[in-house]
Amino acid sequence: MKFELSDISKYRTQLMGCATIMILLCHANGYGVVLPSFLRNLLVYGNLGVDIFLFLSGFGCFYSLSKANNIMMFYRRRMLRILLPYIIISVFFLILDEILHGDICFGQWLYEFSTIGFWHQHKGAWFVALIIPIYLISPFLYKLLQCTSKKLIVCMLLITLIMVLTSHDLYPSEACQYELIDNLQWAFGRSISFIIGMYFAFLAMKGMSINIFLLISVNIVIFVVLRFAAPLWFRNWCYVIPIIVLLCYLFSITKECVWLSNVCCWMGVISFESYLTNVGYNHRK
Repeated sequence: MKFELSDISKYRTQLMGCATIMILLCHANGYGVVLPSFLRNLLVYGNLGVDIFLFLSGFGCFYSLSKANNIMMFYRRRMLRILLPYIIISVFFLILDEILHGDICFGQWLYEFSTIGFWHQHKGAWFVALIIPIYLISPFLYKLLQCTSKKLIVCMLLITLIMVLTSHDLYPSEACQYELIDNLQWAFGRSISFIIGMYFAFLAMKGMSINIFLLISVNIVIFVVLRFAAPLWFRNWCYVIPIIVLLCYLFSITKECVWLSNVCCWMGVISFESYLTNVGYNHRK
């Protein structure tokens, strides 16, 4: 049974919408929604939406870089997409906090807004802190993949390098006097999904397909190997491709269900903004 990788591009916006919904559901308990324990435990896996989003971001970056006339144009579009809503929504919640509470510390807000707060104390919009440096190095990753005929090997080496550098066993906890190393490991460990997304974009542009059963088998083997060697959040990328394949299949068999596609598309369009409002809401609480 074959899966056409071009379907990822075809349903990319809907997939981003699904990732957004998963993240919102994951934070339902934080919003104060009272849920049965079994449902609360199930919704925790909505955190995988972040890894799906990173995969789709890498997928989209590869396409964009393949069409970009120059790197600066790519940077301008990506940074505008991130920084403009980030500034607007952050300032909105700053003003809202001032109106409701009147005791806002601008220095603390600036500390978290600059993303220094995340790297130093794990406070603020961690995804923004991660995605900006990832976008900055994505042209390098694109060139690296383009200039070699052994793209799969290069991706595997990059993934292995990230796994080694972000392994908690590499830095004993007693040696970590500051949270910086811990936060670097925690954030960049999830960048594996972004790299895989770039590689799959290359395959999709070549019009390639993959055997679903082989893909699932490989993922199971990888998951089992990592089961005893990495924390739970570090294995999230193993789930990404199977979930995306399943979602693409569901979208393909529900073509007549226009409202479903429209809802997912709309959520996909505002995916980043919804994340920012979620961060702002929880911070205000």
